[in-house]
Amino acid sequence: MRIVKFLMAGVMMVMLMTPAFAQKIEDLTTITIPEENLKSIANVINYYGFWREDFKGYDVLTGFSYDKLGVFGYYIGAGYERQGEPFAQKYGLETKNGKDFVISKENFIYLFKDIFGVVPNLKTGFVLKSFEDENNPYPDTYFFDSIEIREKEVRIRSSFGGGDGGYATFRADKSIQLSEDIYQLEVNQYPLPALAEGMDLNKPMDTFIVLAKKEGANYIPLALNKEGRSYEDTDLSAYYNFLNLISNPNIIPLTQQETNAIAEVVKLINFERANVGLKPLLMDDELTRVAQIKATEMSDMDTLTHVTPLYGNPADLLNFFNIKYLNMAENIAKGPETAEIVVDSWMEVFVHAENILNSSFTHTGVGYIEDTNYWVQLFIKR
Repeated sequence: MRIVKFLMAGVMMVMLMTPAFAQKIEDLTTITIPEENLKSIANVINYYGFWREDFKGYDVLTGFSYDKLGVFGYYIGAGYERQGEPFAQKYGLETKNGKDFVISKENFIYLFKDIFGVVPNLKTGFVLKSFEDENNPYPDTYFFDSIEIREKEVRIRSSFGGGDGGYATFRADKSIQLSEDIYQLEVNQYPLPALAEGMDLNKPMDTFIVLAKKEGANYIPLALNKEGRSYEDTDLSAYYNFLNLISNPNIIPLTQQETNAIAEVVKLINFERANVGLKPLLMDDELTRVAQIKATEMSDMDTLTHVTPLYGNPADLLNFFNIKYLNMAENIAKGPETAEIVVDSWMEVFVHAENILNSSFTHTGVGYIEDTNYWVQLFIKR
C-alpha cells in the first residue's frame, strides 16, 4: 500500500478575524459632488426604482435583484440609441433592429460593471420576460424588458423609446470619509429644470444615504438606503472582501489534467453511492466553478480551512455566488495527487464519507488545483 502525506478536513472550523469597523475620518460637509461623479450610484437608484414604495435600499453583498434585471434593457437601448455603433462596438453588441441585442457573457459583465461599478452574479438559464408576466405591475412601461442568460451569451430585448433619460438629477451634498477610500454620502435627487414646472429646484425630491468606494473621481455604491440610516458603525470587512473579489476574481481556466481529475472524482463518489443503493449526484457546472474558486483561494493562502478570509464559511460562499440549496456540505483536502487517492481518503473518515453517502444530496461540484493538490467538493440538495 502506498503511503501518502496530506491534510484533509470535513468539519467546520472557526477563523477569528479582526473587524474593520467604519469610523469617521473627516466630515466633508462643504464638498459638493456633482452627478458626473455619481453615475453608478444614480444608475443603481434608478435600477431599483426609488419611486416604488417597496424600495428599502441596496447592498452589494446580496447581489443585484434578479426580478429587476429586465430594467437592464433600458440601459442597453438608451446607450445604443444615443451613441449608435460606437456603443455597440465598445461592448461587442450585435443587433439588427436596435431593440434585440446579443452580447457575450464576458462583454455583458464589462458593460454591467461600467454602469453599476460591480459585476453581476450570472446564472445560466435565467430568463426574465416581463412583457409576458401577468404579475408585472408596470406592463406598459419601457423599464420592463426581456433578458435571457445563455451558456455563452446574453440576449436582451429593449423597448426604449427615446426621451431625455430621466426626470431628476443627483448631487452629493454631504460626504463623510470612513476609511482611506470608503465614504458615506448624502445623495439628494433634484428635479430637472425642464420638467420642474412649479417645483423648487433647490428642494430635494428624495435623499439617500450611500456607502461608496471612491475610484478616481467616481464613487461606486456598496450600500444605500433612504431611511436616513448611517453606515458609520458598519463593519467594512465584508465590503473590502467583496472589492477584492471583483478586482481579483480568481477564476482561472482549468488544465486538461484538472478537468479529468474533477470528472474522475465525481465518477468515483457515484460508484461509492451506487454500492449502498443511492442515486448518483449530478455534476453542477456553477457549483464546480465555485468549488474551483474556493480551491484557488486556499491554494493562494497555502492553508486548508473551511472558513476563508474572502468567502467565509461554505454557506457564505454559496450564498455569495447566489447558489440556491436546501442543504449543503463541503469536503476539502490538501496533498492527494490523484482523484482515486482523495476519494479513498475521504471515504476513510466518517464525516467525509457521511457527506459522500448522504441520500439527501442531489448535486455536486468539485475544484482541484493541480500545482498544489488542493481539493474541494461541494454537495447540495435542491
